[in-house]
Amino acid sequence: MNVVRPVTVGIGAVPCGLVLRAAMAVRSQAELESLILSEGTGVGYGYNLNYGNTQDEVQTLVSYEVAPLENQPRAMVSKYTVGCEGVSNNTNTTGRYFHFNLYNHMDVEQMTSLMISSYHRQARVAQLPEVRFLDDILYVLGDTYDTDYPIYRTARPPDVFSTITTALFDLTYCNLYIYVDNPLTGSGPIMNLTLPAGPQCP
Repeated sequence: MNVVRPVTVGIGAVPCGLVLRAAMAVRSQAELESLILSEGTGVGYGYNLNYGNTQDEVQTLVSYEVAPLENQPRAMVSKYTVGCEGVSNNTNTTGRYFHFNLYNHMDVEQMTSLMISSYHRQARVAQLPEVRFLDDILYVLGDTYDTDYPIYRTARPPDVFSTITTALFDLTYCNLYIYVDNPLTGSGPIMNLTLPAGPQCP
């Protein structure tokens, strides 16, 4: 889950942090979609949630954008499906896909003054070579070429935020790597977890 910044907030609605905790307990994509729709309560703020499933044989990832609806007890949700190369059925795109702290697929008024870093990081990704292997992903996640607003953030002004932890999900080999320093130039992952067994992860 990642924050996005809509102008509209859901007064008296469920905070994003609670949605994220509840998302850890869902057992299917249908349950997740019901949860993020927040029917009957609405959602307090906007977020982006990325979903991948090793429990079935569908080789796709889904990026959901969620926004509050003013005075309505449900959220507005956009679903964008990304397929592996060669898997194009029922997908919006195939190959690499990046999402930053901004809405890409919904017409939502955003707090643009807080999105400068997102615009910079998105522009930088567009300049980088095609991502095909794990090392290519680390190259992107650890990139600091834009010294003002790097992809790997270091809380150096004018960007006041930093990347605390990087998680790399390798769904091909069913591993999760956790980094606490720059994943490109640092000492490597501090943790390697095996993802739950399923058709993609025997």
